[in-house]
Amino acid sequence: MASDDHCKTILQFFMLERVITVSSLADLMERITGSASNSDALINKINERIQEFSQKIVKATCEVTGDKMYVMIFTADEADVKSQLTKDQIDYFYPLMNNIITSSGSLALITALNMAPAVTMARVSLADAEKYIELFVLKRLLLLENGFLYLSPLTIAEFGPYITENYALDPCMLCKKMLVFGESCPSCSAPIHVQCFKDFLQNSKKAVKCPQCKEQLSVAA
Repeated sequence: MASDDHCKTILQFFMLERVITVSSLADLMERITGSASNSDALINKINERIQEFSQKIVKATCEVTGDKMYVMIFTADEADVKSQLTKDQIDYFYPLMNNIITSSGSLALITALNMAPAVTMARVSLADAEKYIELFVLKRLLLLENGFLYLSPLTIAEFGPYITENYALDPCMLCKKMLVFGESCPSCSAPIHVQCFKDFLQNSKKAVKCPQCKEQLSVAA
């Protein structure tokens, strides 16, 4: 059973990194407590202590890589993001997030760089934009894969209420959770997370059909 000291050690890790994969947390718990079997119980114990500070550790799955992880979020109006970034960085980050969401969940890096002067009234140059994007990736706010930017699991979890309020996004037809980047059924266009579809394929013993329209399901995942 995890002691108070164990909880403090793992909480310190979350406060520093904010994101840890499920497998990495299990390894960390094995080293600290001698057992990796009570991750959820430990996270619940930590959450009881940090909820008064508008903080919470939640499970998330990366929409791009499928990695399962825990992320530490702040639940008070994106206050933590705003405290970490300068005004120019914030003024660039929000339009970036908007363009990623409204571009089916991904945005070409070159497009993201070129839009910086226009969306910040020329306060952010192309050189600044490149540095800011590196910072956003370093802080786990954005994910950069193969020349495209995506919202990270941390950002989706922390900005969930903001995204829900400002964007009409249909949830994944399988897990029913928010979907920013994914695929869709070719017959009814119902959205689906790539990892959810892979899990669905793996667990299905019969012909794979869309849970919504019941047509044959073939998604390029």
